[in-house]
Amino acid sequence: MYSNDVVILCGGQGSRLRPVFSDPKILFPVGDEPFLIKLYNQFRTITSGNIILCTGYKSEKVEAFCDVNGLDVIISKEQSPAGTGGAILTALCHIKTDYFVCVNGDTLISQADMIAFFKNSTMIKAKKNIILACKASHRNERYGHVDTSPFLRIKKIDEQGSAIIDAFSGLSLIKREILKCLTFDNVSFEKLILKLRIPHDKVSKIYLKSEFYDYGTVNAARSLNEKFNIT
Repeated sequence: MYSNDVVILCGGQGSRLRPVFSDPKILFPVGDEPFLIKLYNQFRTITSGNIILCTGYKSEKVEAFCDVNGLDVIISKEQSPAGTGGAILTALCHIKTDYFVCVNGDTLISQADMIAFFKNSTMIKAKKNIILACKASHRNERYGHVDTSPFLRIKKIDEQGSAIIDAFSGLSLIKREILKCLTFDNVSFEKLILKLRIPHDKVSKIYLKSEFYDYGTVNAARSLNEKFNIT
């Protein structure tokens, strides 16, 4: 078992999912249980580190759910909307490991890929500031494209196409020390990365063997419920 702390980004309002679900997205039912349970159990089988939930919108519902279900987590609550990058900076005081795993709270990655990510990133992390889990994919406007020349950027794709890109899954391993130089700001994860200007030789990509799924929209949520039992 590994010891990395895990930061789960789950503070968004989920406005695109609002037509079918109004509570925090991480409580959305996937299969027979809220997604938070699936994500929590997944990480608890891999790491003994702290699981930190970066909450915001209706945080009290997430907190109550964790209490009722006996989930051993740390709540890092945004006092005001901070963006996914700001949420990470807010959570820094709770992160105790030199490298921590960060993941979107609305994305399902197979257990096999998650285990492989922990294993492979552990072997190479000493020479890297950040490691990103990617999937070689056709251009898709829903995911960011990982570009490491000359420094790391995660660029939004504006349109679909036939070109193959390194689509970012939302899963990463980050060296905690590189964030200490930053003051708090309300920024997205992508803009946080841009601020850091991480040189290409301090970045590594690990490729997922299976597809990853998110449920940021109603259609995506329906699709995930058809595929939630991937292994």
